[in-house]
Amino acid sequence: MPATAEQIQEIERQSIGTENWYKHPMVKDFLYTDGVKAVAATAGAYWLVDRIAFNQLKNHVASTPFQLWILDVKDGSAELTMREDSDRSAVIEEKIDHTDFPTGTWKFYVEGNVLLLPSEH
Repeated sequence: MPATAEQIQEIERQSIGTENWYKHPMVKDFLYTDGVKAVAATAGAYWLVDRIAFNQLKNHVASTPFQLWILDVKDGSAELTMREDSDRSAVIEEKIDHTDFPTGTWKFYVEGNVLLLPSEH
């Protein structure tokens, strides 16, 4: 059964800081937090961690010290964007044709090669 928006929101509420950092298996020096791991496991969304991690291999992304990643899910499809901050235009825009990630707008940060939830910042 797919994850619900309430389940993801509960993970966000409970994720204040992190105790562990997890290494991405294919992108050297890219880490993610307990909260991101919980979201990925609950929603079956390690693909999202992979997409963000693989984008770090692009020089113009890797050179951005703070990245705001937004996953906007609607009607079983999504758009993933990366901005330097909330006021700037998108640096990355990717369409995702099919997903069972819960409907909504979900934010993630990358700072210092670490993918984290905003509540863990």
